[in-house]
Amino acid sequence: MTFQSTVRRDQAGGVVGEIIFGGPHRANSGILQSTDEANNVVGRAFKLVSGTDNTYSADVGAISAANPFVGILVNPKVYALRGEAPLDTLAPSITLPNAASGEFLTMGTIIVTMDAAASIGNDVYASDTDGTLTPVAVGGTPPAGYSQVPNAKVTYRNTTGAGDAIITLTN
Repeated sequence: MTFQSTVRRDQAGGVVGEIIFGGPHRANSGILQSTDEANNVVGRAFKLVSGTDNTYSADVGAISAANPFVGILVNPKVYALRGEAPLDTLAPSITLPNAASGEFLTMGTIIVTMDAAASIGNDVYASDTDGTLTPVAVGGTPPAGYSQVPNAKVTYRNTTGAGDAIITLTN
């Protein structure tokens, strides 16, 4: 994902991971503890690794009864800018290190990146490998290696290909 680098006549859609509509939303804080730090990206789905609802570690991966969904990592503007290694400390980044505290949304409307075209009403599935999101038509068959994000739907606009989409979680 790249940040906007040109000024357009029309307003940009928003920043991935931003809560975009007022109204009720629910998020919990947790500690990122991924097997691969490169997957600690704002806008991806996370599962419980260990702990309880109030204090837990989160990682991307298969959502199951043993490792339930804890939320989508949100609020990219609250994290300290650490840039990209080795020297470009001011480079924009939405990837966080392990042991960082993150906010995980379970209810609300946010902007995320989808890896395929999305239509309003599609269910949302997360990759068991890296937490990336993909839309699947209601009643459709998800790709192998994807787990359904509970109570998540594509809302507010259709997209013609991979890119930013608006989803609503109603937990």
